[in-house]
Amino acid sequence: MADSLESAFATYLEMIKAAAPPSRHAALQGTKLRLLQSDKQRMNAEVERLEQTTEFKSLVGAADQEVSKADFGKKLSGFSAFLLRTFLRLSGTYGEHLPSELFAIAEGEHLTLARRFRQEVTAAKQKSIYLAPIELVSFERDVMNFKSFEIRRFTETELDDILKQRVCRLFYPWATVDTSELASYWFLVCEDESETSLGWSVDLSGKVEVGYSPFSGALKQAFRRLILYPWKDQFTGSVQLPTTKLKSLHPWAGPFQFSIPFVLASSDSWIVTPGRAPDLSSLVTEPWFDHEGNEGGTRPVVACWLSEEETAESCSFVSQIDRTIEKATIGCPEWRFADTALNFLEKAFVSRDAEQLLWHITTIEAILGEKVDSGLTKILKARTGRVLGGTTEERKQIGKNFEELYGLRSDLVHGNATLSDRDIYLRHLGQAREMARQITVWMLHYLASIREAMKDGDRLPSRDNLLSVLDMDEPSRQEISALLAIVPKDFPNPPEW
Repeated sequence: MADSLESAFATYLEMIKAAAPPSRHAALQGTKLRLLQSDKQRMNAEVERLEQTTEFKSLVGAADQEVSKADFGKKLSGFSAFLLRTFLRLSGTYGEHLPSELFAIAEGEHLTLARRFRQEVTAAKQKSIYLAPIELVSFERDVMNFKSFEIRRFTETELDDILKQRVCRLFYPWATVDTSELASYWFLVCEDESETSLGWSVDLSGKVEVGYSPFSGALKQAFRRLILYPWKDQFTGSVQLPTTKLKSLHPWAGPFQFSIPFVLASSDSWIVTPGRAPDLSSLVTEPWFDHEGNEGGTRPVVACWLSEEETAESCSFVSQIDRTIEKATIGCPEWRFADTALNFLEKAFVSRDAEQLLWHITTIEAILGEKVDSGLTKILKARTGRVLGGTTEERKQIGKNFEELYGLRSDLVHGNATLSDRDIYLRHLGQAREMARQITVWMLHYLASIREAMKDGDRLPSRDNLLSVLDMDEPSRQEISALLAIVPKDFPNPPEW
């Protein structure tokens, strides 16, 4: 019985070879012709016929034995026929019948397929590559590599290969996507590992998840790093600093937000069917015209053009903040508030209209706030000024700006009846974002610098102690520092006292 799967694969592959039209196959071997509708229909009809044969049913029986042996495979009991159909399509085994020559059935191929099928039904994990198109931004580099992800453009051919489009066009039409249109975009790209899922699992626990970001895993971590960069578009000019008086800003001076309208995923598993393709009509495009004024189609709308210098600056920032986040958050359960703040900042970035203001202020509260019965606005105002302002005047203006933003936030949250009499402009959202972004970056650097200076075994300072240092003015900090250097280490209870 040890060779039953190999034997069954060998017999079935012989049937596939016999079914292939040799003369046409030889004539078209090595070509890369577009598949005609008649080719697809012929291929699907032939595959359907093959999968009704006794040889295929014998292969299913041999597969059943393999599935029942594996711990993960036991979850797949009863699905062997489905798994085999998916496996044979995604592996390219049926490619012998195609004019485009996906794969050839080489000598000993049945052994390779049997080994790979066993691996698939015993693997509880699958690796996937995620491609998230970045709308509204243009870079001067085609590829930008970071530690755990990259930003890059792909050719149409590269996208076809990654997204298995040749197989999808044949067997999974719902998963086909116009890669010629997607080749115009830069993608946020990362790889991740997850539990193998065949799409029919249902959560019956009744548990409600709290979602702050549309992404998860490696893609979420990459997205976090990108939103901390001070993005700006070409229409509102430079990012307005929190030191600028709110009313002096242009009403349209809002935050620039790149968009990730959907995520494409491609699993390395040959038993997981491709997911449904996104609707590309959601992409923001504009018509373009040739030098004679004739319309030549559409192209992506770009609001943020990064020059080579700006591209290099953004890459340097993202690489640095990546290291900073790791130092400030990994292995630091005492500092979970930093992760919470990043969750809120993600939520703010993907929110629209006045909801942005709420989540940006919530981000600031997660970092600088305190549990008090009254006076929170005063505390946040003072701490925001100290973090973002370099002079007394700057701190005073920042405090006024924050107070105005916090007032709008409170009216929204508490349903103030006078809210309809107050106007909220894009400049309010722009200021709120820049305050929240800068404060988050500041706190991450604060935590990372402490982590770097500490020795193994040292206890991390609590959030309250971190903020108490911030509340002191410079003379007080110097005085306390000098005092701590003088008093005994077991202060305030040394035995000799």
